[in-house]
Amino acid sequence: MTLRIENALLWLEKWQKGHTGWFGVGNYIHNMATFFSGLAIGFINCWQIALITLATGPFIVAAGGISNIFLHRLAENIPDAYAKAASVAEQAISYIRTLYAFTNETLAKYSYATSLQATLRYGILISLVQGLGLGFTYGLAICSCALQLYVGRFLVQHNKAHGGEIVTALFAIILSGLGLNQAATNFYSFEQGRIVAYRLYEMISRSSSTVDHDGNTLDFVQGNIEFRNVYFSYLSRPEIPILTMLRNEVGWFDEEENSANTLTMRLSNDATFVRAAFSNRLSIFIQDFAAIIVAFLIGMLLQWRLALMALATLPILTLSAIAQV
Repeated sequence: MTLRIENALLWLEKWQKGHTGWFGVGNYIHNMATFFSGLAIGFINCWQIALITLATGPFIVAAGGISNIFLHRLAENIPDAYAKAASVAEQAISYIRTLYAFTNETLAKYSYATSLQATLRYGILISLVQGLGLGFTYGLAICSCALQLYVGRFLVQHNKAHGGEIVTALFAIILSGLGLNQAATNFYSFEQGRIVAYRLYEMISRSSSTVDHDGNTLDFVQGNIEFRNVYFSYLSRPEIPILTMLRNEVGWFDEEENSANTLTMRLSNDATFVRAAFSNRLSIFIQDFAAIIVAFLIGMLLQWRLALMALATLPILTLSAIAQV
């Protein structure tokens, strides 16, 4: 029970400090404000273009919504996978504490690594779903943009709108749609927080009837057992030493920073950081870097002057992104 509560608290702390915590909630509010303001600007400048966007908008939202549904289902399984790995680590530490010699280090490491394979699979699936969702979303957005420009050509020919109004409405609607899609992605933060909080409050509110208050309880217990210069080897294999000059205090495990739960929490925390580094952040970095390179090459092939002008504004955009972080 204590291990499950500590595991839930670890996930809650990760949710608060990571990009899926309060940062995701703030991004959700920001993206929803972008959606409504962009939609209003689009209707003010050219309502025909805005209506076309509203007709194609449900397809874009559906692409993001379907990916979020799969993300939520995968996210519900990750805490259970980490809890299983943490239980394996706790058992290994308990064996070290209770036995004179622990010779199953290889088996313990193999069991711990095997338990983390499920989290690796979930991380790969989450990255794959995120990439496919973004790919379909941006692909549909580009198709919608092409349809708007095609209709805008007829509006300009019949003097029903100016080119500047169409371009303004076009970019406003594009930003509005991207804001709505990103808001749907940030809604994953609410789902992740709900999952962690539900598990935590469920364990806190659970009434335990296994505690026996009868009998005598010692008021104070103190003792210290220390092993010094311990040599050990099996009689069947005397040439292979198991313990050589072992010196350890049994009470070392009774200290708060060396308890089984604390050591298990450290292992779980390290596994969480490794997953965050190699699953989400690395995939997002590769995706963004590839998108920048492909967009720059396409721009240089079509209009190299405009591409150089856009490249000149890249340092300003980078500094603004760093300032936001």
